Amino acid sequence: MSSITEMINTEFSNAPVATFIALLTFVGAAFKLIIKIKNTLSKTEEENTRTLTLAGIPPFWLRFFLISLSTRKTPEVKKLDKAMGYIAFSLFLGSFLFTGPILVRTVKTPENHTLLIWKATGELFYISDAKAQESTLFSPPAWQIKKSDCPASDAPALSQHASPSPEVAKGICDLFITQEGREYLTRSIKTYPKGKRFVYVMLPFTELVLLWMAAGCALHLYYSAKLRKYILDEQEKALSYVR
Repeated sequence: MSSITEMINTEFSNAPVATFIALLTFVGAAFKLIIKIKNTLSKTEEENTRTLTLAGIPPFWLRFFLISLSTRKTPEVKKLDKAMGYIAFSLFLGSFLFTGPILVRTVKTPENHTLLIWKATGELFYISDAKAQESTLFSPPAWQIKKSDCPASDAPALSQHASPSPEVAKGICDLFITQEGREYLTRSIKTYPKGKRFVYVMLPFTELVLLWMAAGCALHLYYSAKLRKYILDEQEKALSYVR
């Protein structure tokens, strides 16, 4: 069983999309790259601004997404560029599908509760010092366990048709009636607001950075094709004047 912050670290360390640490490292690398090439991009865009504007390419979006287009040669859309675009979009989509449910469950956490996961089965539930209930995304919880439902030694006998697995039910009762469990539960509820702030800030921030990267890759492909068409059209016009 782990707290929401521990859950995020654990789940992401096993996620096929990326680990949370890797995402933060990637974000840090992106910002280092921004600082490193800022002056270079500014100089390049100053030289190309007139041509890019005539081609119908807004310089603002090039600067915002750190897209570097040179008018010194006809741009080509390479397979590698397309692959990078697919990878960036897949990273954003996969990360969004994983972090979205975490964010929803965090927002839905009742007051004076914490969100826990039973690692062995992956069951998530909200729990306070008096009761526990299933954590769902949109539907009402299918089960609830009150502290009074827990006898001294066995898992509670639940009247609901739907209930958690026996291991989870016993684990919840251990949190309610054992000294170690009560200490863990009290500590988890106390520190949960800090975990919620972490989720509210870091998950949307990470998603925005991944979306920024995916959008930048897509616009790079689009603007490269647009600039290529403009240059080829201008070359054709120049040749028509010579003929």
